[in-house]
Amino acid sequence: VLGNEERFSVNHPQAIDSLKVGDTVLLENGLMKIEVISKEDDGVTCKVINGGVLGNRKSLSVPGVHLDIPFISKEDDEDIRYACNHEGDFLALSFVSTKEDVLEAKKIIEEENANIKIISKIDNTISVVEYRMNRYKKDKNLKDIKDISEYIDLTIKELSNSKDNILVELTLKKLSKEFDIEYVTLKEKLETFKKEEKNVPNKIEHINNKKRRDKYSNAGRCLLYYMIKDEKILTLVEEKVPYFNEQEVRILSNEIIYYYHKYGTINEADFISYISTKDELNKVFKEIINMNLKDSYSKEEINDYINLVNSCPKKMKIESLNKMLKEETDPLKQANILSDIMKLKGVGND
Repeated sequence: VLGNEERFSVNHPQAIDSLKVGDTVLLENGLMKIEVISKEDDGVTCKVINGGVLGNRKSLSVPGVHLDIPFISKEDDEDIRYACNHEGDFLALSFVSTKEDVLEAKKIIEEENANIKIISKIDNTISVVEYRMNRYKKDKNLKDIKDISEYIDLTIKELSNSKDNILVELTLKKLSKEFDIEYVTLKEKLETFKKEEKNVPNKIEHINNKKRRDKYSNAGRCLLYYMIKDEKILTLVEEKVPYFNEQEVRILSNEIIYYYHKYGTINEADFISYISTKDELNKVFKEIINMNLKDSYSKEEINDYINLVNSCPKKMKIESLNKMLKEETDPLKQANILSDIMKLKGVGND
């Protein structure tokens, strides 16, 4: 069918079978948007939401709907096999939207016993957000209300940074349909996140604005903030962070872990009372709990903090400990500091 201002055809008519009334169809990577209002035997009728000039061989996608379109055509199959048999190094895949698309190409490469690396190109923001949504779903039980709530919060937080209104609308509708939540409720939650973004400094701003401390110390303070909020993070830090660069943070971390193991729980008020006679620790702890970090966080954010703390150069750690050694007058503490220095230098380790 020759396209005009009233109609156009697609290369794979079977894709139309997947559509239903109410579906949103994106054309040319989302530049144009139409909505299905009726379905006929030979096609669908749509109303134009965002119009434009549609050229030949432009992309068509329906967020949240799997279209019955082969990702790899017969010509693509032949091209991949040709590359495999002529010592190709890389295979670039365009318009990737699911892992199955990549696996389909990988299967052909394996059939030809070739060793070609695949480069996946994600050509639109819809695919990027869906990829991140799938990542957030990982290890979550979406029948558990707590996991559902965390998944929705992470997804809406992702949307709060997007300037693509179409993308935001479609994702919220997808969440609304998947979890039977009113669209208006999700929209209000998004607006709340946006306000928080404006009013509360994020972790990067916090580190940049605190020039008197290095990035490793700031990451350590952020971890301590969340250790008090969540016992799981406390346990994670105990397992994965052997050393904090900032002395006060290192001592506070040990105190928090000791308190938790002794009493089986921890909260801000009781811990402040516990360290009330240690003025310097008390001062630093109050600075940390007043950092105004967001109460909601992702595993990725916590792992970022842990990785940053653990990436502190050994030389910097040793310099910090040498400075402490010079200032310390207690022989027992001097011995402990010296022991830490020796461990970092690899002296006395098996």
